[in-house]
Amino acid sequence: MTAPSPSPTTHPAALRWSGRLGFLLATLIAATFLLGTTEAPHAVAGKKDEKAKQDDKTKKDDKIKKDDKTKKDDKTKKDDKTDPPKKEEKKVRAKPMLEFKGHTDWVRHIVYSPDGKRLASASRDKTVKIWDVATGKDLLTLKGSPTDIRGVCFSPDGTKIASSTGAFVKDKKVWLGEVRIWDASSGKEVRSFKAHEEPIEAIGFSPDGTRLATASEDKTVKIWDVATGKELQTLKGHTGQVLAVAFSADGKRIASASEDKTVKVWDPDNGKELLTLKGPERTVTEVAFSPDGNRIAAGSQDGTIRVWDTTGKEQLNLKAPEGVLTVAFSRDGKYLAAGGWNETITVWDAAAGKELRAIHGHDRSVTSVAFSPDGSRLASGGIDQAVRIWDLTAPPPKQ
Repeated sequence: MTAPSPSPTTHPAALRWSGRLGFLLATLIAATFLLGTTEAPHAVAGKKDEKAKQDDKTKKDDKIKKDDKTKKDDKTKKDDKTDPPKKEEKKVRAKPMLEFKGHTDWVRHIVYSPDGKRLASASRDKTVKIWDVATGKDLLTLKGSPTDIRGVCFSPDGTKIASSTGAFVKDKKVWLGEVRIWDASSGKEVRSFKAHEEPIEAIGFSPDGTRLATASEDKTVKIWDVATGKELQTLKGHTGQVLAVAFSADGKRIASASEDKTVKVWDPDNGKELLTLKGPERTVTEVAFSPDGNRIAAGSQDGTIRVWDTTGKEQLNLKAPEGVLTVAFSRDGKYLAAGGWNETITVWDAAAGKELRAIHGHDRSVTSVAFSPDGSRLASGGIDQAVRIWDLTAPPPKQ
């Protein structure tokens, strides 16, 4: 006889285990459901942080794009400002009377001989060339400079030429300014001497031809005995490189121009500073005495040409198209010419300050201008390596 099956009511332990299993199963299902639909607080925070970072990145990218667009717009505006207008691009260069070509680098300085028959040009190609003004023929080429020649001048009697440069001394690792004096007829070097602790930017004879003045990057002006090369005076006072120097017609004063934004006037006999002329806002690049010695003109990189009397009172403040690199009075003192960063040479009435003519004469910056002794011609040299002669008796060229 088969025993009867046990009844649930007769097994309370089984009921307890069954209930526990059911509870565990229900808990597991609920937990699985909750995990599938709900995240822990730190996970939520993480997603919020990630979203915030993404938003910040989007904002940053938007800002970068905006800034980049602004920069592009600014660059476009700058390019628009920098690029000359179409009318300027179509400007035709004026035709000179003569054009001298032969230098292979910048023409840094030019000067007429006292009789007006020759023209000397100093270049960055380490040479000085002497030209026949009537024919444009290259008469002499003075060689031997260790580096670019920055200044050149004829002696008052026209028999000598002085040039200035600088040489690097390898063993001492220093620059030394150098002066060379040449025979103007044969081109033979007569004398050379070390003159400054830095290159010499400009040079000029005294009216009697016995002394030389040199302007140097070492912030000084020096005066030399031409016959012996002996140093006579050292003029100290500028706080920047001295870029130009000139004797007055009577030889009793020297004017110097500097990157310290001043022109100084000196007594060459005792080296005493007589006057300091201020006003330009940038480097003063050139200085010139009027033939009567009563005025001093200076050109500056700020685009101005200022003219003072001998007391330091400003008489004229002329505006050039751009930074000025060169200034010259005509031999009679009636005219003042200037050139610079702009390719245009400007001529003014030196007394009234009225502009008389503008000559678009070079393809690049004009570095030097010089009037012929009779004032009928104006010579110019530039970075485009050419020397050109302009007829001032002809009507002003049409631009």
